[in-house]
Amino acid sequence: MMSSEINQVVCPASLETCRMVEAAIFPFEDGRLYLACSCGESANFTEGDIRIMGKWSHDEGNSWSEPFLIWKCEGKANVMEPSFLQLSSGRILHEFQQRDGYFQGDERFGNLHPMITWSDDECETWSEPTSITGDNQPYFSTNDRL
Repeated sequence: MMSSEINQVVCPASLETCRMVEAAIFPFEDGRLYLACSCGESANFTEGDIRIMGKWSHDEGNSWSEPFLIWKCEGKANVMEPSFLQLSSGRILHEFQQRDGYFQGDERFGNLHPMITWSDDECETWSEPTSITGDNQPYFSTNDRL
């Protein structure tokens, strides 16, 4: 356990980005941290240009880089809820939700699909996302639960 606590707001909300939620952090053995967070202009969870932004820490969370884009909507309603998992091969999986539409019948969540991508270079680059389920049923995952 760390001998001192670090208390800071890493992804502060603002008027321009009032939705700063659903974060996941991938830790590296050398102390680097890779953070992914849902970020958007709308406080309404089904609207707005919600995308996944990232930040790096190279000192175990004492300081953080400026935010950068990891995934954007690509013509879809939004992307959100990042999760990470490292395989025994070293490959890092990144799962997130892609919303294709807002409402589908009585389903208020619309078309929501788990997408998967991976990195073989410690989160520097990512493969093209692909659907995990391959059908039109809404599925849910929660940030950092892969």
